[in-house]
Amino acid sequence: MVFEFTHPKILTIPQQHRTYLYEHSEPAPGTIVSLAPYDMRRYNAYYRQHPLTVYEGAVGPADHNAYVATLSVRHLILQVSGQMTGRVLGMKWADWIAPRIYEIWPFRGSLTFMPEPTLTERGLEIFADALGDDA
Repeated sequence: MVFEFTHPKILTIPQQHRTYLYEHSEPAPGTIVSLAPYDMRRYNAYYRQHPLTVYEGAVGPADHNAYVATLSVRHLILQVSGQMTGRVLGMKWADWIAPRIYEIWPFRGSLTFMPEPTLTERGLEIFADALGDDA
């Protein structure tokens, strides 16, 4: 869980998800793992993590119960998002960014990862910040 080393006091990915990954050799229920290509014009390596609070209906915010963690190494971006509720954290991406994102977990069968078109620096930041349709 390399994301845990980005800030010494913030554990974005909860212990129960880390334990599940260790015990089952796969991400916890409700986890999405995505890849995206990056043009690498500015960042050789990049990371960003966000603990999230997901609103449960009209009741109000739950405690920190979701997360998005993004890491890029050269031309590859890896993002892990999840909820502690076991439900999937749905992201609705803008039309220009959605075709560049490849979900690899939960496994739905083989796919071909196309390195073009890539995300620019701004695209990487939007993807990492989980801004979704605000782009």
